Amino acid sequence: MTYSLQSFVADSRRSVEADSGPEGLDAIRENLETLLADEAFLAAHFAVGAAPGKRTLHEDPQTGMCVLAHVIAPGGEGKPHDHGPAWAVYGQADRHTEMKERRRTDDGGVDGRATLEVVNAYRMEAGRAVVFGLGAIHSVHHPEGAWLVRVTGADLDRVVRSSYDTDGGTVHRSQPAD
Repeated sequence: MTYSLQSFVADSRRSVEADSGPEGLDAIRENLETLLADEAFLAAHFAVGAAPGKRTLHEDPQTGMCVLAHVIAPGGEGKPHDHGPAWAVYGQADRHTEMKERRRTDDGGVDGRATLEVVNAYRMEAGRAVVFGLGAIHSVHHPEGAWLVRVTGADLDRVVRSSYDTDGGTVHRSQPAD
């Protein structure tokens, strides 16, 4: 039985419209794990030796939800970051991702400064997905060429997000693209 991108989008739209909180996002995670098991979907959107980069597979005009396919470049390690006012569901299509979930240990009272601690670290294997709710801080490390599907509650280029430098103890807020 196949589970197409179109079916995933329709099911996920219904889930987020019914409940944009933890239950709705968990339903999207389950839908994404089903999609990641579909060989036809993987063959249509990923290829061995594909050039690194990000492609938008779908942007939903009703909910703002975006479905992105990533082929990871060499040095595929992300600084700790959040997605601002948007949630995200990461799904591993091939290989794995080392995930670290973090929380702020400061009170946010000094502009541009932040300290974080790791509260959870794990390896997300192929076929698995994980939810990051609003404001969740996390970092990722991927092997070169890994395949990832990321579903977000908004186009992240159009929202204010934060990235953190744990060595320098700083936080930087991005500016939305025009």
